[in-house]
Amino acid sequence: MIITSRALMIAMLVAIGCGPTANAPDAGGGTDGGKPDAPTPGGPCGTTSECPTGQYCAQSPSGNLCTYRCDMGAANPCPPGWGCRVTSIDGEQVSVCLPPQFDLCTSCTDDSKCQNGACINYGGESSCLPACGGGELGCPPGFDCAADPTGQHAGLFCVPQTGSCTCTSAADDGMVRTCSTTNGFGTCLGLETCRPAQGGWVGCSAPTAAAEACDGTDNNCNGIIDEGFGGSACTNTNAFGSCPGTSLCTGAGGLICQGQVPKAELCNGLDDNCDGNIDEIFPDLATPCTQGVGACRRSGVVRCTAAGDGTTCSATAGAPSAETCNNLDDDCDGATDEDFPTKGQACSSGLGQCARQGTTVCSASGTGTTCSATAGTPTTDVCNLLDDDCDGKVDEDFRNAAGVYNQDTACGSCVVDCTAIFAVPNAAGHCVVTGTIASCAMVCDPGKYDLDGDLANGCEFVLDPDAIYVSISDAASADDATCGLGPANTEPGHHPCRTIGRGIARAAALNRSRILVANGIYDEAVAIPNGRSLLGGFAFDNWQRNIAATDTNIVGSATQAGHDHAVSATNISLPTRFEGFVVLGPVNTKPSGNSYAVYVSAASTNLRIENNILFAGNGGPGGSGGAGAVGTSGGNGAGRIANLGQADTTYDAHNAFGSGACNASNNRQLSNGGTNPSCATTGGAGGGNRCPASTASVCTNCGANGCSSCSFTTATSIDGFTGQGTGGGAGGVGAARGSDMISGPFASNFGFLCYIPSGLTYGSDGSDGGAGGHGSGGTGCSATVGTVVGGNWSGGVGAFGGNAADGG
Repeated sequence: MIITSRALMIAMLVAIGCGPTANAPDAGGGTDGGKPDAPTPGGPCGTTSECPTGQYCAQSPSGNLCTYRCDMGAANPCPPGWGCRVTSIDGEQVSVCLPPQFDLCTSCTDDSKCQNGACINYGGESSCLPACGGGELGCPPGFDCAADPTGQHAGLFCVPQTGSCTCTSAADDGMVRTCSTTNGFGTCLGLETCRPAQGGWVGCSAPTAAAEACDGTDNNCNGIIDEGFGGSACTNTNAFGSCPGTSLCTGAGGLICQGQVPKAELCNGLDDNCDGNIDEIFPDLATPCTQGVGACRRSGVVRCTAAGDGTTCSATAGAPSAETCNNLDDDCDGATDEDFPTKGQACSSGLGQCARQGTTVCSASGTGTTCSATAGTPTTDVCNLLDDDCDGKVDEDFRNAAGVYNQDTACGSCVVDCTAIFAVPNAAGHCVVTGTIASCAMVCDPGKYDLDGDLANGCEFVLDPDAIYVSISDAASADDATCGLGPANTEPGHHPCRTIGRGIARAAALNRSRILVANGIYDEAVAIPNGRSLLGGFAFDNWQRNIAATDTNIVGSATQAGHDHAVSATNISLPTRFEGFVVLGPVNTKPSGNSYAVYVSAASTNLRIENNILFAGNGGPGGSGGAGAVGTSGGNGAGRIANLGQADTTYDAHNAFGSGACNASNNRQLSNGGTNPSCATTGGAGGGNRCPASTASVCTNCGANGCSSCSFTTATSIDGFTGQGTGGGAGGVGAARGSDMISGPFASNFGFLCYIPSGLTYGSDGSDGGAGGHGSGGTGCSATVGTVVGGNWSGGVGAFGGNAADGG
């Protein structure tokens, strides 16, 4: 496109200082040859929320202003002299219309000081050069649209043909650059021309900023026209009143008050004088009104006249017609149906319950009269002593051939309703006729039964088709091939199973999910089946359930691996319930055997055990504890001489109350081994005297009066015995024997026998017995915490096993 210098100068002036002007509507109601006016941007703003709907608050060289998107196609063109530029608004890159201001050859230090251009060091000084090309304005005379000569900026810029932005030589004559004027109202931009002959840059076209006025001009050069004017409340006042409005700046036309102008009130549905009332000087407006009489009368409302200067009735009277019987004054003479004198007299139609009373009225055609009553329609006969079906008979549908009322709702008479008398659960009342006597009886619904004989609660028992019934207390119960289908006195052949086990088997065979168990004592062990519920607490006579007072007892016992249980639930994975039972745990006498009232193993959360009473049984006795620690050695045994040398006569060979021969019955020796108090055991016997069992003893130092001593052949006392406990130690070696016996003549062939003298001589103590060995295990003491082993509870072992102590 080629632009003349004058055209280019005008374009540059628009670009550097002039904001958008108001678009004047053209003949088509818009601008640009009949196209709709574009939205007008330019209002000042702080944020987008302060702008009209659909506009943005964007930053421009003249400050923040409201504008609109320009990437929407021809439907949103920018105002003349404005350009479509991408800018960042609220963090979003948006193309909006902005005034294309830029600097031309003005001094700068960096790109931020240049509007729509770049700071380029060209010809020895840094100057602002505007961007060009790509839809932007062309360059002024003396400038070429070329790349940055320094190569530091991408794009095209208006580059001086002289090689610099200075105005010093004839070659610079005619070159233009931007200039500005600034005062307290703002800064206005313009162009000035290089005239070296006149001393440099001259003729700055920038206007002087002034206070903004409503005149269609950007007086303060901020890129916005007539900002701050219009939009405030105002009033149009004259002799008729005052009407509110809004001030509007019309540009060159100045500021006006846009709104209604008061005028005299008219009848037009409007508040013409702006006093808050509509048509107030016409009080009869909208009231009812009529025109004409009789059939000619028409109704309407009072409304405004076409001119609005008064009111009139909206109705127009009708035209008279010939009189007919139609309750109207057809001829409009003030009389109604005067040609039909029988009209209004009493009359009737129909018979019996269908009879109706009425009056003579006009016929449908209007040419005569007819009775207003219409005979009633016969209805279904009901028991009410009336002929409802109008056939001359009363209540015939409620009586038999003998005339007796025989219906369930009318038994003996219309007022006896068997269905109401026996309006009880699961039953209905029926009429039973015997001869001429009718009476009500209760009949149970199918599958419902009256087991308790109480008419008040009807047929209280409902047979459960998905259940098996068990009762040990019912005389009719039996564990046969047909049991469990229901209680006795329900269906023919029905009777409960007698045991829970049989009930479970029948439920499995018939694929029923519940086993209902009546109160009683069931001496059997029960295994809860997977997916079938066991429900106790039913009364055996009427099968009503009361879990709170349940007395369904399970007292049996089953044994598995030495453990007893009354009820077991193993591998339950399907929905299963055990409820309403009293379970007594068994008494287990087997060693280390557990007792379970209810034993559960490998069951999922689908198993529900609730509302039961469980009594614990007794577990079996525990096993013996392991061997205890090794016992300590026993103490030394005591000799015949005890404390302080006092003789202990219990060591004598026989009783100390006289002398006598030693024999088998007088051959006592003492078990005087040492003891260990901690184990309560005794070691072997210590050394001591012993009376021989016969005369085969050896007496020494014998004289005429006998022997001075008598003992066994050994020179010492007998050795101690081995300890009596398990692993008891060896007895100690006996010491020197004492001479505590004397001998006397007995017979020549036997020599002498020993006797206890009156004065005793004591032998010395024997040596200590040897240490005992390890004792055997004793009974265990307190147990450690138990655990589950192999699916059963296992108690702890004894903390200390009992051990026999060593003898001494």
